[in-house]
Amino acid sequence: VWKIRSGTAVQAYFSDDPEHRGRIHTVSVMDDAAMILSAGENKNKSTGGRAFMWDWLRGTEKESLACEHGYFLSSAELPIWRTSLLGCSSGHTYIWAWGDGEELKLPYYKRSAEEVIEAIKDRLESYFTDNLNGWERWAISNQIRSHTDFREWVKT
Repeated sequence: VWKIRSGTAVQAYFSDDPEHRGRIHTVSVMDDAAMILSAGENKNKSTGGRAFMWDWLRGTEKESLACEHGYFLSSAELPIWRTSLLGCSSGHTYIWAWGDGEELKLPYYKRSAEEVIEAIKDRLESYFTDNLNGWERWAISNQIRSHTDFREWVKT
């Protein structure tokens, strides 16, 4: 936090966890002028990002929110009591009711590429286990080496 006229630094906020001291991409001052929202990436960018709600007067961290599959790029305060909007690099938008500690990740049920791949693998494994008899499973396990090969075998 700094003085606008002189640019003199007045106060700095740091998370207690050193991992969450990465680059900050967005800052929003709440309407009550007592809280500040800062959000960005973790020190190790591949571990995601985090948003923090700070009590400006006391210099303490009030709440935090994680973005596991990306990092926060934008923020805005909503006119709803103690609610903010955060944009994550994963493509999700978070509605964060930081006063209650609740969050809603939009689009609802949107999945990451890793989650989609895992779901496809689970479906193939389920088909393999539930729809093939023992002889077919044995023959496939000796012939097919990847999920792509299995998918092609099922098509025929």
